[in-house]
Amino acid sequence: MTMSAKIAVLTVLILNNALLCQESEQRSAADVMTFSELDNIIHNFSSQVEQGPNYWQFRDGEIQLICVVDTTYDRMRIIAPIIEASELTEEHKDRMLEANFHSALDARYGISNGIVYSAFIHPLSSLQESEMRSALKQVSVLAMTFGTSYSSGALQFGGTQSEN
Repeated sequence: MTMSAKIAVLTVLILNNALLCQESEQRSAADVMTFSELDNIIHNFSSQVEQGPNYWQFRDGEIQLICVVDTTYDRMRIIAPIIEASELTEEHKDRMLEANFHSALDARYGISNGIVYSAFIHPLSSLQESEMRSALKQVSVLAMTFGTSYSSGALQFGGTQSEN
């Protein structure tokens, strides 16, 4: 690539970045997800809600969910504990990884502190109400389908999971 071509590519990248930054700065305060909005969404999702200073613990049927918010790092996560990691078989692990690629969609399987969770992790400020409502259901369904279809819903992205 010639020097002038490299400069042209760099110029396009810089201009694109400047436009993205400008769009980001134009977001209004109304576009930012708030604790109050999260609280309303969670209470509409579940009638069994306990709230702490930066979290909600609630149920969707038999599935226990927790939503944790960290405003310092602009992050939120919804998790649902599933099983102790020590109980996982190799088939479980393989199916969880395949599901993360094909059928878990926006939710994911993960392991932390010896527990397998279904989880959704997202920047708090850009989270939209429709994404939050979808995430709640996906995390719950992904936990519910552990050991069977390993799916967060009716959709599947891409190929099919292999049969072992």
